[in-house]
Amino acid sequence: MALLTLRATDGADSFAFAAGDGAARILGFEVGVDSLSASPYAAVVREVVRADGVPVTIYRYGWGNDVVRLPGVSGVTVEQLEHPGGGAAAPAPAAGNGVADAHHFDAWQGAATIEGFEVGLDSLSATTAYGYVPWVLETARDGVAGTEYRYGWADDVVWLPGVTGVTVEQLEHPGAAAPAPADPGMPDNNGQFREAFFDGFDGNAVDRSKWGIVYGGSTYWNGAFRWDANEVSVSDGVLNIGLSKQADGLWNVGGLSTAPYPGAPDGIGYEFTYGRVEIRAKASQEVTGAGPCFLLWPADLDRWPPEVDILETPKGQGMFTNHWQGPGGNGDDQYEAHLFDIDYSQWHTYTLDWTPDRLALYVDGQLIREMTENIPHEPMTVGLQGHVGAAHDDWYGGSPNGSGVDRVDILVDYVRVSEWIGG
Repeated sequence: MALLTLRATDGADSFAFAAGDGAARILGFEVGVDSLSASPYAAVVREVVRADGVPVTIYRYGWGNDVVRLPGVSGVTVEQLEHPGGGAAAPAPAAGNGVADAHHFDAWQGAATIEGFEVGLDSLSATTAYGYVPWVLETARDGVAGTEYRYGWADDVVWLPGVTGVTVEQLEHPGAAAPAPADPGMPDNNGQFREAFFDGFDGNAVDRSKWGIVYGGSTYWNGAFRWDANEVSVSDGVLNIGLSKQADGLWNVGGLSTAPYPGAPDGIGYEFTYGRVEIRAKASQEVTGAGPCFLLWPADLDRWPPEVDILETPKGQGMFTNHWQGPGGNGDDQYEAHLFDIDYSQWHTYTLDWTPDRLALYVDGQLIREMTENIPHEPMTVGLQGHVGAAHDDWYGGSPNGSGVDRVDILVDYVRVSEWIGG
């Protein structure tokens, strides 16, 4: 879909958007004069800088491509964009005043900050979507330690500066002596993870300082597809990885990795040992024989396995797999795999927890599988790619040729890695 370009006039212009309208750009938007509105979700804003140095405010009013780009606009809040006569955004409800304050948030309400939150007195609650289970992440912003209360995808985050060492149970039920056992939701962070890598794909191209390798120029070993760097693109806050059938029956498929390319200078790519990986993504449709593959791959490109497949989609199912090296040494692949039901054409957040004694996959905060043997203990990188099966790939469901489908798109909203710091 082409980007809709609108232009503000010299007067007070009102621009209204509804979920599903897609991406737009407004030129000449005047803060304090023009206004934006959106329904049915609450909007959030994020500021980026284009390659030419021009700041751009991104007004996200829904999922996927539901974003409005405002070139030249910076330092604004949702309140200022939606209510130009209202001045600054209304302050958060009072906290830290010795009174029991209750703060409630609804799905897609977006980011918020609560200053002076008093643990054991004040409370948080959230109405979530699609069974999302709130969780907490202890981290630091601008040198201030605090806790993020995450109640949904992307920007549904409440920042509690100065609050540390707490669980979801303690935030939501201040009178509780201790949290109830989590079953089977994602465990509270408890200071184990600290954000170290994030890409929200808010530019207009892949950030090659983060993604050192974009695949291209070779045919995959099963002979069903060739890597094509042209099938990887970024626009409107989303990474797009394409899979497209060609006239010769092979598919062109995109993929990229945080691995630095051979000989890359310092600062290119990203690798880590132990951490939490979050990927919010969907496919344009479910097709047997073609789909997404999100994985961890060794930083040492001359070694394999280990490998951790966060998501593969054989025969339309989800599959989580841990690969490790067998007695035959390099190339001797041993593995444990777990299949699960999922509609991967819908938005989901796939989360992998990797610690020295555990691998665990969560989808939308719900535990899918835990593995405690043959855990990798070396630096790994993050890979996002498509996969196409060959006719002889029975495990994957064979080839998609003959299905009538000749194009699949994998959309990625964001990737976050929080490194394990112990605990």
